[in-house]
Amino acid sequence: MNRYENVWVENKAKGTETYIWAVGKNDQKLSSLRDNMPEEDEDYYNEETEGNDADSLKLPDLNDPAEKARMLIYAQHYFRKSYALATLVEKEFVSSGRTSRGVQQRNHKGIWVLQATGMPSILVEMGFISNNDDQAYLMSENGQKTIVENIVNAVKVYLEKYG
Repeated sequence: MNRYENVWVENKAKGTETYIWAVGKNDQKLSSLRDNMPEEDEDYYNEETEGNDADSLKLPDLNDPAEKARMLIYAQHYFRKSYALATLVEKEFVSSGRTSRGVQQRNHKGIWVLQATGMPSILVEMGFISNNDDQAYLMSENGQKTIVENIVNAVKVYLEKYG
């Protein structure tokens, strides 16, 4: 008969980190940008097509050097804005006494929710539940309130500067 027991191994890692899409994943980002063009740019590709039928929408050809350059400009623009927002979030966490592990990119394996966007995007890791101190903070009412305030303040500053 098998015997199961709970084992807890303390994680020494603690603090916050905010992820942005990895520059090394540009091809995936460009593909996502092509698939998620902002509305005003859809008209650029659909000038001579009648109606709003999705089947009739002409998508940009990523093999066309001009289109690839255009998508790269969008990707760089989103990268800079994502980095700016992520930096503001981490700065807010530090101002409230949290340990910041900084703004990160995961190059070995991309993060789909960051690469499949046609806009600035970040993923906020607010702490490690495998670290007792972080877990207690994340579960506390004060910790949750402070985390929300930090992120909201960062977004407000971002919108004032870039919005």
